[in-house]
Amino acid sequence: MSRPVSLLLAAALLFLPVRAGADARTAFQAAHQLFERGDYDEALHRYEEAYRLAPHKNTLYNLALTRERLLDYDGAIDAFARYLAEPLAQDPATRHTEQALRLLAERSLRRLRGLPARISVSAVPRAAEASAFSVLANGDEKGREGAAFGAAAWRGQTPAVFKVPAGRYRLRFSAPGYLTEEMDLDAHVGQALLVERALRPAERHFLIESFPRAEVALDDQALGLTPQKGSVPPGSHTLHLSRLFFLTRAERLDVVPDAAILHYHVTLQRSGLSEMILGGLLAGAGLGLVALRVVTGNELEATPKGQIYRPVVAMLLPGLLGAGLLAVGGGNNMSKAQAQLILGSAAWGTLVGLSLGLLGDPEGVLPHTLAAAGGLLGGVLGLGVYRWRQPDSGAVARFNSGAMWGTTIGALGWGYLTALDPRNTFFGRDPARGGSYSGTGGLPLLTGAVLGIGGGLLLANMKGLRGLSRRQVTYLDLGGLCGGATAGLAGLGIGYAATGVWQKAGQQSATSIAALASIGGILLGTGVAGLLVQRLSRPARMGMH
Repeated sequence: MSRPVSLLLAAALLFLPVRAGADARTAFQAAHQLFERGDYDEALHRYEEAYRLAPHKNTLYNLALTRERLLDYDGAIDAFARYLAEPLAQDPATRHTEQALRLLAERSLRRLRGLPARISVSAVPRAAEASAFSVLANGDEKGREGAAFGAAAWRGQTPAVFKVPAGRYRLRFSAPGYLTEEMDLDAHVGQALLVERALRPAERHFLIESFPRAEVALDDQALGLTPQKGSVPPGSHTLHLSRLFFLTRAERLDVVPDAAILHYHVTLQRSGLSEMILGGLLAGAGLGLVALRVVTGNELEATPKGQIYRPVVAMLLPGLLGAGLLAVGGGNNMSKAQAQLILGSAAWGTLVGLSLGLLGDPEGVLPHTLAAAGGLLGGVLGLGVYRWRQPDSGAVARFNSGAMWGTTIGALGWGYLTALDPRNTFFGRDPARGGSYSGTGGLPLLTGAVLGIGGGLLLANMKGLRGLSRRQVTYLDLGGLCGGATAGLAGLGIGYAATGVWQKAGQQSATSIAALASIGGILLGTGVAGLLVQRLSRPARMGMH
């Protein structure tokens, strides 16, 4: 304890009036002893008891000192102020002593009133902007004169600790992407305050664009066509974009608090709907013709001219029904690769079934029936393979390309045999005129289809060809088409030139030459296109390393 406090306590015992009674004197003495021992809480109670029994200004001084030791700065200031408000004694000796005590009290009062409050602020998010503004009695911010906010007594970033004079303050917290939060508090002299604030996230503005324009739904709520602007609260959201003939895009948006606009741009991929509609149209038309063949028992070429509408109707109605069923059955949610694999597998299955039917019973309905069954089975197998392996568009294109050229070469082989013997044709000659079917034409078609499907599977899974995209495979197919068509026309011309006649025998010879030339042209055109694709793609591949 400092020497001035001891002198004051001793002097207070001398100045305590006798009329205060024994209880007040006992309480004062006990308080003095407790203060000396450092038991300030109990000393405060005994000083208050003594002042209540016998109010004396010197006891107020002791109360002020005790409250200061207890860090009750507001109470100490009040007690010192009350002490200084008391008049001086008239006795000269006592007056001189009180003047010395008043000097100490004034110094203590100035020091306490100058003690700042310490405020520790923290927020969520961690680095938030915080500011403190003095608040007047009417609730306005001090210094606010037409401005949005008054002059800040303190401004900084959380977490932070700052000092301000005692008074009423308004704390304001802000952060990008969060709502501004405010709170008022009373800061007392020398007080240490801890303030924590969790800011509420603000809704985040978004801009959703797509190519092409599409219907937008956010959390199953339709918004309309892109582009769309709006706001969304932070959290997890689901975005759907849909358009006919394009795959529906479903994305999960994890929106975090931020002041920046959430810009989401989507490029939609074409769906396999157009392919499925075309495939359904062809499949329905084919089944309609099979049904007509089974019901009437006549070949299509034997249909009388007056009944030509019958095969047209037989193709049209089932074709439209098939196209509608495949379109409604999820064609728009099917990728182009999946649709092309299903339709390609169905086509190659149809050719395999047809060729088997030609070998078995070329004059009956067996080729038609097996063709329909093979198409259905091929489509189911294609769907199963896609769901099992999930091949990309390049792998599907390579498979279909291999199968297509295999069956094409087989069909050209069929054409070659037909040129040599018309009985090998699918339609053959009218049995009433002495014609018949041999069924031999189905063998090259079956061989080409089987080899083509096997080759397509090999091309789709070869590691060295996995870099070929669907567009590059299309270039190869165009090369084969150009080579086959050019060589076929050249072979046809050479055949006619060699025979020198345009009669039936010359036609058969020219056709057989054209069929063989087309096969060679396909192989040569595909090979040349492959070399060109490899050369053109080489710089791009080198640039990727």
